[in-house]
Amino acid sequence: MKVIANLILYALVGIIISACGTGQYLGFEKKKVPLKGKRVSVLKDISKFKKDSLSTSVINLSAPLELNDWRQSYNSPSHLSLNYFSNSKLNKFKKIVKGKGEGSNEKILAQPIISNNKLFFLDARGNIYSFDLIRKKLDWKKNIIIKGDKGHGIGGGLAVDDNFLFASSPYAEIFCIELKTGNIVWKNNTITPVRSTPTLLDNKVIVLTLDNRTLVFEKEDGSLIWEHQGIQNTTSIIGEPKVAADGSLVVVPYSNGDIFALNLINGRELWKQTSVNIELSETSNSFSDIDANPVILKNIIIVASTSGKVFAMNRKNGNLLWEQYLNTSQTPLVNGNNIFIINNNKELINLDLKNGQIRWVTEILKSFSNEKNNLWLTPILINNQLVTVGGDKSLLVLSPYSGELEKEIRLPSIPATSPIVVKKKIYLMLKNSEIISVD
Repeated sequence: MKVIANLILYALVGIIISACGTGQYLGFEKKKVPLKGKRVSVLKDISKFKKDSLSTSVINLSAPLELNDWRQSYNSPSHLSLNYFSNSKLNKFKKIVKGKGEGSNEKILAQPIISNNKLFFLDARGNIYSFDLIRKKLDWKKNIIIKGDKGHGIGGGLAVDDNFLFASSPYAEIFCIELKTGNIVWKNNTITPVRSTPTLLDNKVIVLTLDNRTLVFEKEDGSLIWEHQGIQNTTSIIGEPKVAADGSLVVVPYSNGDIFALNLINGRELWKQTSVNIELSETSNSFSDIDANPVILKNIIIVASTSGKVFAMNRKNGNLLWEQYLNTSQTPLVNGNNIFIINNNKELINLDLKNGQIRWVTEILKSFSNEKNNLWLTPILINNQLVTVGGDKSLLVLSPYSGELEKEIRLPSIPATSPIVVKKKIYLMLKNSEIISVD
């Protein structure tokens, strides 16, 4: 009997140690109440569990418009996208000019720009080029790498007005350069690198530094007008958004997930919002970067973050209008009543601008990418068609009304930025620093 009792005791101890929930069953632990909500895989296609909340509103686009210039990245300080008119058949490519391509320590983050038939671009080795598109000839070339640097340039970019070119530098400098000669008019130190392109508005040059400082310079002489400091983030992804501006409003996205609305004249804080869910653990929010440019459309501001949220805010007070849980590092295409987004699951998504509800989702086929090259860049609207580049040297044309793939074209090399459209022609910058036209 003693042996049997011991066996029963050992068996009971074993059950207590090994069985999940036995402590609750025997009354040793308080019963755990399951969290409310539907369980879904974080990698599951969003279209499979959002069907009950799809938007059925009619898709409206702006009419195609011909542009004569593209003077700063995403074509405007507000980053609002147009429906660009082009006569390209999207079936062949032509080399325009080439600089120094990317290496292991150098990355191109900024689009080329065009003004008065002059093409300007910054290559991966700190060279600025001015190329005449009519004469098909290089006007000048200027290197902005600081003396003694062995090449660790990530980002930087250009913006232009009628007479001057403004360059932000990953070597912690901002330049004003004369358009005709390439001579430096003024330069100023930013202390830390500037990966994003400058934003130009009302005779002011606005830049965002790597340590979360917003600097506003006087365009004429480079004097510092005001400065705003955010909280520096310890973890970030390679990339940096461009500050958005419209009227007297400056919208600044910092890498820790904070979004500030500032007064353009004096830098005064108007309101603050965040992309981070404060109820989540610190680990869950470890990558709180906002690498996408904010977009300002009338009284609405759209922000997309890598922390897994796209949301709309009221321009006046920053109050949240709606939010959608999508993870992206790419700037949303906002046009008409639509937001087109490439998410990090390699899906192209149409959201209803009014409420953030999903209209359709198209998965980008894995066959268009490979393990090394699987990044897709911000789409652009051309002739009522969506065009996106990325993956393994691919250009995709899709319907904005259904997301249906209409055409796939093989590019000569990996694209570095989204296309631009000027005077009916499409231009694209590649990672080897070659500028091509898409005819």
